[in-house]
Amino acid sequence: MLIVDLPLFSMATMAISGYYIASQRALYPNWKEQIKYLPILMAIGMGLCINNTRAVIEGWIGHQSAFLRTPKYGVIGQGDGGEQQLDSKKKRKYSGRKTLLALGELFKAAYFVVVIYKAWISGLYFGIPFLMLFHVGFLYIGLTSVLQSWSAYLRMREPLPRLAS
Repeated sequence: MLIVDLPLFSMATMAISGYYIASQRALYPNWKEQIKYLPILMAIGMGLCINNTRAVIEGWIGHQSAFLRTPKYGVIGQGDGGEQQLDSKKKRKYSGRKTLLALGELFKAAYFVVVIYKAWISGLYFGIPFLMLFHVGFLYIGLTSVLQSWSAYLRMREPLPRLAS
């Protein structure tokens, strides 16, 4: 098992690690100090795989959809009196919302809890840190998606504050 699995696993890990190190090297002059963030960077990259897969499939079939990670409300342009705001109906339409993707991400996080447990009771301790990367990535992205939609929902329900004249 080590003759086949270890080289394949190592090459896959080194390839993505090399990609992320190259990106940090291009962005930061002190890129060697940024290497400590490599595990969380890899975890977030793994957590985004469901959303990226959806985007690829939509691209293949020619379907266009809104980017749901960032709310699409707020400033829409410059007018005579300054910035214009969207009305509440348009805010509701474009604000972050719960999707099946967020539930899928949270399901995958729960799945990796089971996988980590199975690895532990089977004595496969070497793989647990890598399984934790998947768990943390899916949990972070899933919770962020759900919390974003929840906070957007609460913001829509609150009346806007009035400015004192």
